[in-house]
This record gives sequence, structure tokens and C-alpha cells, in this order.
Amino acid sequence: MNTLQKNVVDSINLLESKINKDKTTIEEQKAAIAERSSTIQSLETELNETRKKVESIEVLGIQTHKTAYNSIMWSIIIVLFLLAVILFLVFKKGNNRTKLAKSKLLETENELQEVRKKALEKEQILRRELQDEINKNSSRRDPN
Repeated sequence: MNTLQKNVVDSINLLESKINKDKTTIEEQKAAIAERSSTIQSLETELNETRKKVESIEVLGIQTHKTAYNSIMWSIIIVLFLLAVILFLVFKKGNNRTKLAKSKLLETENELQEVRKKALEKEQILRRELQDEINKNSSRRDPN
């Protein structure tokens, strides 16, 4: 019976030491798991920050998502293009008006020159007639 009791006590001691070893192994593994979990969490945080940096652009000191940046830039380009087209059309319309005004001015100047020539001719004709009349009247008065 003593031998059996010794064997049982030895078996119990052996099992208790194995249980203690297993407990320490479990604790070590729990610590390793906790450390790896914190490492994974920090890596996930770092990955999310990197994704945000990759998916965004800094414009004027403000982080902007790439799609918003593209939308803003294309909107600005389209607005500038439309503004350029409008300004071109306004310029073309003004240019056509200027050409038309210049041609009318030239036409009016030509008409004015014609009127001046005709007026000068009429004046010259009237002076000649007046001179002829003066000459006739002076020859009638002078009996010499």
C-alpha cells in the first residue's frame, strides 16, 4: 500500500508539475498573443494612415481625397475653358462691330469728300457766274 501511495503521490506530483509547466506555457503564449495583437493593431493603424496618404493629396495644406481633387481640378478646367470660349466670342463680336464701324466711317468720309467736291464746284460755278455778271454790268456802265 505504501508503494501504491508513493506511486500515486509521485504521479500526482508529476501531473502537478506538468500542469504548472502547461500553465507557464499558457501564460507565455498569452503574453506572446497579446504582444502580437498589439503589434497587429499598430500595423493596422499604420496601414490605414498609409492608405489615407495614398488616397489623398495635400492642397494648400489641406488633405483632400483624390476623387474630390480630380473633381475640383476638372471643374476649374471646364470653367476656364468656357470662360475662354465666351471671351473669344465676345472679342469676335466686338471685332466684327469694329470692322463694320470702320467700313461705315470710310463710306461716310468718301460721301463727305464727294459732297465737298460738289459744293466746291457749285461755289466755283456761282463765282464765275457772279464774275460774269459783274463784268457785264461793268461793261454796260463804262461807255469807254
